[in-house]
Amino acid sequence: MSRSRYRCLTIGVHVKAERPDRSGHRVWTRRVAPLPGPVRVREHQHPCHELIWDTTGPRTVEIDREMWVVPVGAGIWIPAGTPHRGVISGSTGYRCTFVEPGPSVPLQEHALVRLGPAWTGLTEHLARTDLTPQARRRAEEVALDSVEPAPGGPPDLPMPADPRLCEVARGIVETPGDAHGAEQWSRRIGWSSRTLLRRFRAETGLTFVQWRTHARVRAGVRILAGGANVTETAHAVGYRTTSAFVRAFRETTGRTPGRFTAAGRP
Repeated sequence: MSRSRYRCLTIGVHVKAERPDRSGHRVWTRRVAPLPGPVRVREHQHPCHELIWDTTGPRTVEIDREMWVVPVGAGIWIPAGTPHRGVISGSTGYRCTFVEPGPSVPLQEHALVRLGPAWTGLTEHLARTDLTPQARRRAEEVALDSVEPAPGGPPDLPMPADPRLCEVARGIVETPGDAHGAEQWSRRIGWSSRTLLRRFRAETGLTFVQWRTHARVRAGVRILAGGANVTETAHAVGYRTTSAFVRAFRETTGRTPGRFTAAGRP
């Protein structure tokens, strides 16, 4: 995969000048408008906690060589000082909520989180400029209380360390319906398929097929959450038959796509 597809962007440094506590606020949300093309966000960190949520398309976050896909209806919690990077696909917008370090933070480690039904309204309420300090503190506490770890989500994707393998891994995540196998990917990066398979397992702990299955299931979760049915989702993430997708989904998450969607989980 050519790097020329991407624009590189460093975000996060500017947050130091816009930290919530600069105005006496502990919780502050910023909306990121959709960009015209894919953007690779360079590794950076924030002086405050960050919650990425409300995505309108694929948005990945890489932390400690694990790749997370921000799901519909949920978010990724990133503690202050945690180095992270990712990819924002074209036409994808999202929101970032920043939280000052202090007592009563929802989580101490990065995690997929479920947002309570009042979360969106509370963050919009906190954007008001006419709140008294007491009213703002109460709303901030309620908002943070509504953030909790998401149970039973799909597995994290361990990222390989080698840059060429990373290109393969990111390509699979960005185009889960692509039928390319190890043979095609190995030719694209100038390796033999045997080398790719061996190195992929050594660096991720998963075989190439297992990793691609996990990536497709993660993509399937997002598509299902967007309202697609199981058959549409199966075809979108590269499965020729619905039964093959259902089997892979169950083996990966421990439940069928139907049960997963019915449970209201991201």
